[in-house]
Amino acid sequence: MCKDRMKTIKGEIKVKKLSIVLTIALVVAFAVPAMAATSVDFSGNLEMENAYNDPGVAKSYGDLDLYLNADIAEGVTAFTELDYEINFENGSKNSSTDTKKGEIDQMWINVEDAFGPLALRVGRMNEAAAGNILYDIEGGANEFVRFAYDADNISAKLGHNAEGDDSQKLLFAEGKVEDLGLVDAVTLNYIDYNAANEGFTVKVDKNHDFGNASILFGDVDTPSDSASVMDLTFASDVLFPGVNVSLEYATAEAGFVNKDLQDDSVFADANGVLNEDVTVIKPGVSFDVTDKLGVEFSYAMFEGDDSGDTHDYLDLVVDYDLAENTYASLEYEDNAYDGTGDTDNSVITTTLGVNF
Repeated sequence: MCKDRMKTIKGEIKVKKLSIVLTIALVVAFAVPAMAATSVDFSGNLEMENAYNDPGVAKSYGDLDLYLNADIAEGVTAFTELDYEINFENGSKNSSTDTKKGEIDQMWINVEDAFGPLALRVGRMNEAAAGNILYDIEGGANEFVRFAYDADNISAKLGHNAEGDDSQKLLFAEGKVEDLGLVDAVTLNYIDYNAANEGFTVKVDKNHDFGNASILFGDVDTPSDSASVMDLTFASDVLFPGVNVSLEYATAEAGFVNKDLQDDSVFADANGVLNEDVTVIKPGVSFDVTDKLGVEFSYAMFEGDDSGDTHDYLDLVVDYDLAENTYASLEYEDNAYDGTGDTDNSVITTTLGVNF
């Protein structure tokens, strides 16, 4: 009895400590910028989800995102994104057993024309390379000092996490030129990450009346070898009324994919085949059944070039607008493996969300 009581007390103390931290974060993130701002926009999103994993168990969790966008002065803005998640412990009447996590996903100040035509941004921010292939930095240690330039058809960005130790360094750069005649845009991205991954990608975009096409190629040097990547994509504007289709084909040599950096790339869903050269083909289709009901479907087929091992990932999402700023969604995911040693599984996730 005493041990159980002590566990309960410790759980309650942890909850109180987390509540205090979140309160302080809210006061600092929201109240302080608001006092100096001439214009403040506050918004958010709350989702309640239940995921059933077969084979496995059901899990329920809530996700609250809060956003503050403040215009401090002409050319000066501040932005904060606070994320709070709770994984509910199913079947438990003791809330202290729930898993809770609160963090500030983004918090930055941006000053336009800080140094001539260069804008300065300092803080925690999200950054993604063209196509999300080379890097897609979200959450975690993503604090940077970033300079940006944007004029006419030319834009550029350069960011550094200001770490003196090369083993902790993250440097990224992007240059983009648009309206080139034969092509609509050319984007060059570069990254130097922890003195272990250094590389680049070049992406060329061409827009047509019937859709948009792109080709991307690049290379990354690792301590042991170098690895190249190639990605081809096509997405239709409107194939039929309310219907869009897409097709992506990509290949990457072993060592190119780094899931710590590539959160939303076409390779992000692959399992069991990334320790060798891998090829993926991913067709997709989206369509509106009614003005409130929409469907998205994709099927990614990953294959190891040497072993022939495969991982097929199916993703089906149905979204429905219940009311203004209120939506419900049903997602079905299925993973099928051959030769990788992984277990086939499927996940059904239901979501109820509101925007405010």
